[in-house]
Amino acid sequence: MTVACEPTGHRWRILGQLAAGRGMRFVCVQPAASSWARKTQDLTFDKTDDKDAVLIARLTAQLRCYLTEPIDGQ
Repeated sequence: MTVACEPTGHRWRILGQLAAGRGMRFVCVQPAASSWARKTQDLTFDKTDDKDAVLIARLTAQLRCYLTEPIDGQ
């Protein structure tokens, strides 16, 4: 199983730590990529948790994501 997110704020690092602690892969999708994909899919700027979760999952399935670099001390 892979955990994917859009790295905004600081919470994505905590999510990455939780995923690592459970032996899950963790990837991020660039906010610019999700914004572009949102505009091309439904031609809106609407941003909701439900829509974003599906969008991030689609981008991850298309391998339009990246592995994060380990933070020093982890």
